[in-house]
Amino acid sequence: MKPITFKTEVMPFIFILLGLSLLPAFHLTIFIHPYDEKRLFMASSLILVSVMLLFSKNTLVNAIHQYSSLTISVKAAIWGLFGLGLLSATLSPSPSNAFLEVSSFFLLATLSTYLSERYYQHRGKFNEYLLSVFVIAATLILSVFLVQLYHVLSGNLTANFTHLFPNFSQPRFLNQWQGTAIPLIIAAALIYRKESPRASLFIFGVSAFLWLAIFVSGGRGVIIGLATGIFLSGLILKKIRFAWWKFNLIVFVSGVLLYLLLIGILYISTGSLLSDNLGLSRILTNDSSSGRFAIWSHALQLFWQSPIFGIGPMHFAFENYFNHVPGHPHNFIIQFLTEWGLPATMALLFMLIYAALKWVRFCRSDPFNDQENKILVIAVTTSFIACNTHALFSGVWVMPLSQITLFLLAGWMLGLYKSPQNHFKSATKPSPTSTAVSKKQLLIARLILACMLFAFIYGIVPDLCSYTPRLEQGFYLTDIPVFWPRFWIQGSIFNF
Repeated sequence: MKPITFKTEVMPFIFILLGLSLLPAFHLTIFIHPYDEKRLFMASSLILVSVMLLFSKNTLVNAIHQYSSLTISVKAAIWGLFGLGLLSATLSPSPSNAFLEVSSFFLLATLSTYLSERYYQHRGKFNEYLLSVFVIAATLILSVFLVQLYHVLSGNLTANFTHLFPNFSQPRFLNQWQGTAIPLIIAAALIYRKESPRASLFIFGVSAFLWLAIFVSGGRGVIIGLATGIFLSGLILKKIRFAWWKFNLIVFVSGVLLYLLLIGILYISTGSLLSDNLGLSRILTNDSSSGRFAIWSHALQLFWQSPIFGIGPMHFAFENYFNHVPGHPHNFIIQFLTEWGLPATMALLFMLIYAALKWVRFCRSDPFNDQENKILVIAVTTSFIACNTHALFSGVWVMPLSQITLFLLAGWMLGLYKSPQNHFKSATKPSPTSTAVSKKQLLIARLILACMLFAFIYGIVPDLCSYTPRLEQGFYLTDIPVFWPRFWIQGSIFNF
């Protein structure tokens, strides 16, 4: 077999960068819902990366090295999480959907490993690529917003979130992406402030616009997530905390002023404000839980029915078919507790806490001498805390765009952690590891990856083959003319 070249190995990375640049702003297909379009992008990315690992020995060897470097307790937690997940899937009412969920998380973890390897290969350029992706995506969203605002002011459209941000059918889908994007875009503005002051000022403006978008959406969870991330990251990285807090406060205030300007323009031009009861007034005056407590209560009742193995991965979407509740619990811990069971959830929390402690120790060691990398580290720390805090109230771990962005961020942090000597613009590649990997290890790794990839593809192909009937059947069976998003926009499990 002809060996896979470096240029071929990087193709999935290029595909991911292009998708994350364009899909937040544009709906690129006409025959599929924007949510499902993003899910297909995520699925395609996972398939491309998995196939690359199956046929690229060097990339797979590097992934095995990363696994081998883990402690025994972390390895046990990984095997426990996915082993219990597979057992729970086997016992569930709809195993194909449950196996799809388990394989999705396994392949997303594989994606993180692949991206950390891309960091190892591209080093400083990797940081520039990813920061550029978020800046480009936000700029394109701004461009679409300005076009839509023109139509609103012309009287062709009503002033509401759906018309101003047409690529997001639900405000929370945008919020779930913003929690990761805003700190990284601010970091890009700070990093390039000396090189290109004008470009830096523009990027600051783009980040302020994203705050305007939060206020238009009326999102509260993303504000809690960002506030938590900004504050805690400053406590972790003490040397630049005040500068980081100051710039985030400046961007926040700028966003408030832009929002007030938008409201003033709308009122002067159309005589009305936002028409969908969202906006800043919802954030300031709405003290309800938006049904979260009822959803969590229902989820915990399901947990007590099967506390060890759970009701089955993705099977809150099976229960929602009977109970007319959302397709996920709006809290990733309760989601795993209900669907995967207590032991699997404990394994997941152990890994997250272990990784968090390792990352805090890494940040406190002050591994980088240059200001650019210090800014980058505090930005990715802020983003990771923000999106996982937001995930306690929302579907960050569920929705396709936020899901792939979250695991991209994890891979980025893993790359930084493994290669702290690699400075932001360094062009020198580190020497490859010399640790040998046996043929048996390669065979086992390929077999596990191939099985997970098969389960993933087997889970999505039937739904794609009956895409339109599935959407219509969802409306008919649930007797409610709304979508319940989970893996697909119509996430209810009703085909057995």
